[in-house]
Amino acid sequence: MGSLEAIAVDKSGNIYLGSSFYGRIQLYSNTGRFIRGWFIETKGGGFRIALDKLDHLHVATKDGNFNGIFNASGQPIKEQQSEEVIYEPFYSMEHHTSDVQGNVYKIVDPFLFPHVVVKPKHGQQRTLITVPSNLWPFMGPLPCWGFALLLFAAASSPGLGKILGRKSY
Repeated sequence: MGSLEAIAVDKSGNIYLGSSFYGRIQLYSNTGRFIRGWFIETKGGGFRIALDKLDHLHVATKDGNFNGIFNASGQPIKEQQSEEVIYEPFYSMEHHTSDVQGNVYKIVDPFLFPHVVVKPKHGQQRTLITVPSNLWPFMGPLPCWGFALLLFAAASSPGLGKILGRKSY
């Protein structure tokens, strides 16, 4: 997971998450167990996902140039090029959805350390999907990690230490 911006839940409670940063769809069970993931070609742009009545996953890009329909295995059912935006709620930046039982699923902290919580129709909210802490160093965007390393190197240099008032021995 990383930089999540789209969520959908099928009739069985399986959760689909979309990350445009990685151009990836990930599928989780209704208990939060990772099932599979697949890459989609959206030419690096943002995308949204939605499920139809047959539980086929529709993927639409912001500019409307890609509309793919996939089954739960990630296999394309249909791909078409279009000049119009075919997924109306694209601009709403929805980070939540609900299932057929009325449970609400929400992406929390979608850009830094995303996790998915579920609020049952009758019950307490709980975290369903999260990134294990041992994977945190691998999920951040490369430029952020490069910037952090650069700051660490600069803070370790003697010249910056003098500017910050640190004594060197």
